Order: sequence, then C-alpha cells, then structure tokens
Amino acid sequence: MMTTSDAAHRRAPVLLLAPIIFGVVLVKTAWLSDDAFITLRTVVNWRHGFGLVWNVGERVQAYTHPLWMLALSAVHFVSHETYFTTIFLSIALSLAAFFILIARLATGPAAALLVATAAIFSKAFVDYSTSGLENPLTHLLLALFFWIYFTRENRSHPLLWLALWGGLIGVNRLDALLLILPALAWATWQARKQRGAAAALLIGFTPLILWELFALFYYGFPFPNTAYAKLNTGLPMAEVLRQGSLYLLHSFGSDPLTVIVLIVGLLLPFVDALQPENTTRANRMAARASALGIGLYLLYIVWIGGDFMMGRFLSAPFFCALVIVAQQPLDRRPRWLQGALWLGIMLIGLWNPLQAPVLSTARYDVGYVDARGIADERGHYYQRYGLLTANRANRFIEEGRVVGTPDPQNFAHCGIGLRGFSASPYTHIVDFCGLADPLLARLPAAYDPDWRVGHPIRDVPSGYLGTLRTGQPQLTDPDLAAFYAHLQTVVRGPLFSRERLREIWRFNRGAYAHLIDVSRYRYPQRRELTATALALSLMPPEDQPDAGGVPFSAHGLRITLETPHTARFLVLGLATDLLT
Repeated sequence: MMTTSDAAHRRAPVLLLAPIIFGVVLVKTAWLSDDAFITLRTVVNWRHGFGLVWNVGERVQAYTHPLWMLALSAVHFVSHETYFTTIFLSIALSLAAFFILIARLATGPAAALLVATAAIFSKAFVDYSTSGLENPLTHLLLALFFWIYFTRENRSHPLLWLALWGGLIGVNRLDALLLILPALAWATWQARKQRGAAAALLIGFTPLILWELFALFYYGFPFPNTAYAKLNTGLPMAEVLRQGSLYLLHSFGSDPLTVIVLIVGLLLPFVDALQPENTTRANRMAARASALGIGLYLLYIVWIGGDFMMGRFLSAPFFCALVIVAQQPLDRRPRWLQGALWLGIMLIGLWNPLQAPVLSTARYDVGYVDARGIADERGHYYQRYGLLTANRANRFIEEGRVVGTPDPQNFAHCGIGLRGFSASPYTHIVDFCGLADPLLARLPAAYDPDWRVGHPIRDVPSGYLGTLRTGQPQLTDPDLAAFYAHLQTVVRGPLFSRERLREIWRFNRGAYAHLIDVSRYRYPQRRELTATALALSLMPPEDQPDAGGVPFSAHGLRITLETPHTARFLVLGLATDLLT
C-alpha cells in the first residue's frame, strides 16, 4: 500500500519537470493574435487618458474579456510596453494553472503525469495559453474554482469561494460561466440548508454584478459590442449550427488529442464501471456536474457557429476535461495501463506533426484558411507576432499612423487588430465586421453565401463614413439616421445626462429596433424594379431577340406592383444557363 510520503516522492519529478517542459513549449509557441491588439488599443487609450474606448470620443466595449483587459492594463501601466508584457503575463498565468492542475487537482503521480502530457501535446491548449486573448486567465480561474470544488468538504465558506471564482470567470468572459454553472448549482444544492448560502452566492458574484452595472452605465449596454456584432448577423440558424458542427470536426481532424480528451472528460463520470468502488454518490454527482459544464459549452459552440480560430473555444472545456481525468485514481490501475494511456496520448498528440506544438520551431508557418473559413491562427500570424521571431522593428510600435489610406482620420477595414493598434488614437477605425462599431454591430451582416464565421461583414450605410468624418448627419436612410442619433446620445453624450440614461433604457428594451430595415441591410445589393420597368426590361429589341432579361445578384430582385392586382397565378422565368 502506498503511503502519503511515497505518493509525494513519486509526484515530485512530475511537479519539477512537467512545468519546465510546459514552459519551454510555451516559449517556443508564444505569439499574439491580431484580435489581441483590439484589446491592447483600448488599454493604450486608457493609459493615455482617453478612457476605456476603441475610438476616442466613442464609448464602445470592443473587447470581450473585461477582467483580462483589466489585468493587461495593470501590468501595462507599470511596464509601458505591450508585446512582451502581454506574452509573459500569459505564460505566467498558464504556468500557474498548469501547476494547480498537476499539484492540487491530480489525485496522484500517474494522474498528474497523464494530464500534464495531454496539456503539453494539445494544440488548442498550448496555442491559446498565449495568443494575447483571455484563455490563460480563464484556465487559471477554472483551476482555482475546481480546486475549491473538489476539496470543499475540508474548507470553510466553500460556496463563497466558488461563487467568487465563478463570478470572476464571468467577468473574464461571460459565456465561460457555462463551464461551471452545473457544478456551482450542485454545490449550491448541497449547501441549500446552510445558513447564509444565498448571501455567499450574492457576495461571490459581486464582481460580476458590479461590472455589468458599470458596463451598462459607461457603455450603455450590458454585453460587449462584439456579442451584438456576432450574434446579430441574420444568418439562418441551420447554417450557423452546421458551421458550429464543422468547427468541432475540423478540430478533430487537425487536433484529435484535444477532442478525444474532451469526449473522455464528458463521458467518464457517467460510466459507473470506471469509477472506484468506494466512490460516494455525492462525489459521483460532483464529477457529473463538472462534465455537464463541458457538454453545455460544446452545445454553445455549435449554437454560435464555432469560430474562425481553430481550437480557440476548445482550450477552456479541454482544461475542465483534464480536471475530471486528474480526479481519477489512476495510481490504483495496473502499471501497463498507465503506460499505455501515457504512450497513447503522445502518439495521438503527434498524429499531425506539422502542427504539433511540441515540435514547433521559429519557422512555424501554416497560414491557409480552409473551405470552412477556419484557420490555424497561430500558424497564420506566428511569423509576424511570434516570440521567437520578435525584433525591434515589428514589436515596439504603439502609436503611429495608418499608412496608405486617403483619409488617415477615418479608416475602414475588417481586420482591425494591429491596424487599429498601430494607428494614431485620433484615427477613427470603422470596423466592417461591426466588432468595434456601435451602429454596424446592430445591422445584419450582408448576405454572402460564402460567409466566414467570425467575420460578419456589414454593408456600410450610405452617408455613414461622411457622417463620421464631418460630424454632420449624412445618412441617406431616414430611419437609420434617427436610430443613429439616439445611439450617439448613448455612446457620445455626457455620462450623467438624464436624456442619455433614458436612451440607455430605451435601447435595452428594444424601443428603436423597428428603425432598422433588416431586409435592406441584409440584402444591400438587391435590385428593385416596378412591374412596368420589369416588363419593359423583358422585351428585347427587335434586332437582339436574346437580349431581354433582368440580371440580378444573389441578393435578389424585388418587384413592386404600382397598383393592386388580382391574379390566379404568377409566372416567373430564370435563364439558368446564365447563372454564375
């Protein structure tokens, strides 16, 4: 029988060597994504006194991760540098999460070695343990949450701590709450008869409540502008669900280890035959609640259509799956089984050697975007933003100007990350995708049968750029002009204005939604004709009998009848040989 001292002695090499190996892999693969610079522009603007804004003078929450933004701001206010500061903060947080996983959540040396190997060989987990996005902080908060969750019988006020870490997870990224809600609900149910349980939940979630109140007051809306932009696309739900499913399938093809561990973590607690004989019902339910969080999050990924960044949304549920695996008493299993599992993880992790993180070098460059619009984002940007490829010329730009644009004070594009970060703070960046634009985020994406997930490109309304350039209303759509006027009161008006507070209330209850002609902006290239004009267009000249017809794009054709008509049927014809 293994004693506690024996287990600690056997675990020591894992605790010593695994973090070193993981740290080396992180340094080899460290990078920043283009989206990270969206947050960094806000951080730099805040440090320079412009407020928590993307465009100076316009209060828009262009970042999705408030707590990560605050963490970046804290270290940036000290270092006055962004690139290396962001990368090394990410590495530090990732190492902390990794250490808690193997030292506090793993039941023994075998479990610690197994989950450490899986983490090091997982492309999704390694890629997004840096990147400049919020994932490292999410991983650490999940580690702290589950550390309390699986040891709460031995702690005082566990529900308060669970609610606190859960609330901070929500501040860091609101949708990440799905990962811990079932576990938190189970812990709350178990503590329902304890005095002060409700107060513990309320106190613990105070940071999240305070942030939402601040966002509602400062920005005028409780959720990030990115959420309105990405969830207000007008895309058919069937297409979105299909894309979300393809996202998971793409990850399975390119990063099978991550998906297999997710499946194991999701199903393992429900297979009674694999649980130790002395497992209590409470422990079994605790593990199942954790697995349900993974299931909820995977369903959410499918529901939103996944993402264009391969693995970005899988690193957090993957970490939860590692926690579930780490809770298994693998030291009680035969040595041959432990060795087989460990070897299997390494072989699966090396299944795609071109993209395996442990084999990554400074020459890593996998920049293609597949037919589903999903890319290896680290492979796409590593040569520009990778740590091992860093140099003074491309790493120390904080302020500058947009080069090569006719109007440097009004620059429109969809890829706004580094372009916005390296521009002057006074350059107004118009984001075609709507992520950082309060008006475009509330318009549907322009119809495109080849749409790319994460890039819901809007048709810029006529007169909008002129309005931004001059400050004078030039929108040609009168209803949209009225909508924009109300919106300007929210995002540009005096913070404490009574009229602004009233407008915030009206917007959030949908009072102005009717002012947006969804069809007009969903199909901006739709051709419109009267019935008379259509009839004339269909009549070919005598010398060109084949010239008749009305060409139109995939956005469609609208035919307006000048007077009411009564007819039994309507005949429409398409020249299918001319379709392109």
